[in-house]
Amino acid sequence: MKTLKTSALKTRWLAAVFCVLTGLAGPAALSAQSSRALIQEVRGTVELKRPGASAWVPAAPGQELTGDTQISTGFKSSALIRLGNSTLTVQPLTRLSLTEIRAAEDAERVNISLQAGRIRADVKPPAERPVQFTVRSPTATASVRGTLFEFDTVNLTVDEGTVGFSGADSTVVYVRAGQSGSPDPVTGRIAAPVETAAAQAAPPPAGVETTAIPAGVIPGASSSEIRIGISWD
Repeated sequence: MKTLKTSALKTRWLAAVFCVLTGLAGPAALSAQSSRALIQEVRGTVELKRPGASAWVPAAPGQELTGDTQISTGFKSSALIRLGNSTLTVQPLTRLSLTEIRAAEDAERVNISLQAGRIRADVKPPAERPVQFTVRSPTATASVRGTLFEFDTVNLTVDEGTVGFSGADSTVVYVRAGQSGSPDPVTGRIAAPVETAAAQAAPPPAGVETTAIPAGVIPGASSSEIRIGISWD
């Protein structure tokens, strides 16, 4: 009788320990899962090279990608990749590396090294933590925390939100929605943002007054280097 009671107590104790360990492992498992990228769509020739691999292999929808995975698209080819709550469209003739995909308690971090081509990123932070989404190229760096933009290693165009854009001197210039920016070919410094053709062509709604606001200011720049844009509510 005593042996049966002891056995029952041990069983209950082990069950309790298992529940505690499961509760502790749950968030870690979810964090590990959210630290991966998922290929949602592939068009044409899309290849990837996993960390430590020597050969490129065809990419397919449903594949999970970890940090340091390289991606390459061919002519008339593209890939749609889910990075946590954000999505990345890898456009034709593009090569990049997902250098970091990590979900921490304080933020969801994505770092991309864009060697060639063009990407379109739709960055949406989850409700419980912000996103630190950075794209680096040989000439410039774009860093955002929630916006929609396109980047081709040199030229940046912002559709929604604001992107911190820096060049060779690491001076950050903020490019807002409807604006574009690029580094100076000689100095590498990011020039003051300019409005895109679409933003310039869009008239304000009827009966709404417009207000002149700074479109982007480079720290230490002269007044002649400041562009003025028009915004309306």
